[in-house]
Amino acid sequence: MGGDRRQKGNTMKNNTSASNVRFTIDCINKTITGTTASYKKASKGFGPIYEELATKMAAHPDYTLVKKEPKSNKERQVYTGMDINFMRDYIKAKKDTAFEEKFEKVLAFAENSKKSKYPIAKKFFLKQYKDFKYDEAKVLVEEYRVNNTRNSNDAPSAIVSSLGNVA
Repeated sequence: MGGDRRQKGNTMKNNTSASNVRFTIDCINKTITGTTASYKKASKGFGPIYEELATKMAAHPDYTLVKKEPKSNKERQVYTGMDINFMRDYIKAKKDTAFEEKFEKVLAFAENSKKSKYPIAKKFFLKQYKDFKYDEAKVLVEEYRVNNTRNSNDAPSAIVSSLGNVA
């Protein structure tokens, strides 16, 4: 009695949902657009995807076939070379000792919880430095590392400078 009015035994699904559309027809530009994967599957010469494309091509013989370009986020910042040591050196170069302590605690937490340290550290780091510019940071870290290396006793720069006296 009540709310469930489904028909029993009718388990066929309708394959016309938006997620199953492999090829779209653009009547204004006279194109049939599909993904690379859909065209590859249709190129086998048989099967439901081939039948769908063949039907659309037969219905629109003067339309051209176009591959759909995958979406890409060109605005996304990529931090190639930014590892945990880079973040540590950046924090030290900024002389942000209060954040340095918090950062080390976050790394310890990630290690103790057996989670990957880098994604947690990166998220925490970027949350602290909201106006972080990677190109500027690379210069700052490089300067910090050069200055830090010169000040240490076992620095390779001491060896290089001593070679300069050799005639």
